[in-house]
Amino acid sequence: MKVSLDIRVFNWLLSVDIKKSRIAEYEKAAYHAWDRYRLYNQYYKDCKTEHQIALMTMLDISVHPFINYWSKDEEKVTIELPVFDEILTVTVNKKEQKLYEDAAHFITKRYSWYYKTYEKVKSEPEISRMALVDICIEKFYSPTPDDTSEEKS
Repeated sequence: MKVSLDIRVFNWLLSVDIKKSRIAEYEKAAYHAWDRYRLYNQYYKDCKTEHQIALMTMLDISVHPFINYWSKDEEKVTIELPVFDEILTVTVNKKEQKLYEDAAHFITKRYSWYYKTYEKVKSEPEISRMALVDICIEKFYSPTPDDTSEEKS
């Protein structure tokens, strides 16, 4: 049985229809999305758009779902990643470069699905938020086979 749930992420309120059994997972994922987005927003709010910050948050969560601490001894590289309609310049541990490239591809595919599905009824920031929460759920929780009726990746 599906229910409608209002989820708060940062200063956004999203309404989603989900299986009743998944409410707790969605609420936890929304908290993780909000927490990670809040950190990025504090640092980049004067130089990035809300959409860019959401994409950067998705990238970070895709590579490091729980913690993102760098070892000071690891070699860093600065790379440019195409993520949906943006080129994000990020500095990463060299040994994780492939993970970031794969994450950028995953996010682009997932975000593209949301964009194609909702472009006529939702704003770009709303679509970014929906994709952000969805990616958090993907990274934090194992989906059950009947959670979605359409393939998003």
